[in-house]
Amino acid sequence: MRAHFDNLISGIEILSFDTRKYFDTKDPYKDKLIHSFSQLVYTTTIEIIRNNSGVENVNNWIRAEKGQEIFLNSLRNSLVTDGFTTSEKYVDFVKHFKA
Repeated sequence: MRAHFDNLISGIEILSFDTRKYFDTKDPYKDKLIHSFSQLVYTTTIEIIRNNSGVENVNNWIRAEKGQEIFLNSLRNSLVTDGFTTSEKYVDFVKHFKA
């Protein structure tokens, strides 16, 4: 999926994250990058789990083989249904943090 999204960004092969800014304690780059990444990936993951677990003990659901299958199917469906929005978010993320 990432390779497909990378095709939407011209010059992706020469772009890289700014490691100097990332490790600079005075620059907010690292915090912004982590926050944006969590919005891009983590929020979607939590939504899928919340919508599909149907149980109070989410830890058991995540570890169960059936839960993993449900999660992966829901993720696939989400990428198919919201693929354009997801690709836009990914492209924006890369354009913002890679130079």
